[in-house]
Amino acid sequence: MGKNLHPSILPYWERALRGHSNVNSFERLSYSDDYIYRIQRKRGQDIIILASDAYRFGLSDFFTRNEVIANGTMIYLARPESDYSLDVADAAKQEEVTIGKLKEILGALNLDRHWTWESEDRKDKREWAKKN
Repeated sequence: MGKNLHPSILPYWERALRGHSNVNSFERLSYSDDYIYRIQRKRGQDIIILASDAYRFGLSDFFTRNEVIANGTMIYLARPESDYSLDVADAAKQEEVTIGKLKEILGALNLDRHWTWESEDRKDKREWAKKN
């Protein structure tokens, strides 16, 4: 992981946060190696989110992530072309961490137990995996 994102990605992410119905405020925390945000929600506890620059977020990325990403946090795959495996989604769920692309993260921000939510994209991914 790291800070290798196109300059347009974080402003886009921050606009999405500003427009979210359950986000009261957010701040970017100071970490030299990662983009980390603290989100203060209108309903629910604050959430820490790592904005990942990974193209393909794998199990090794998950298990070597920044130490602040623990129970109750989220991993946002910030690159539009990013992807993750269902193995990573399952490992994250066991540790009460949500992982996903923009639409998945924005949807999960509405839930207290966000790691239990399965987006339509993830459900489709599971269906496709069963068939192949």
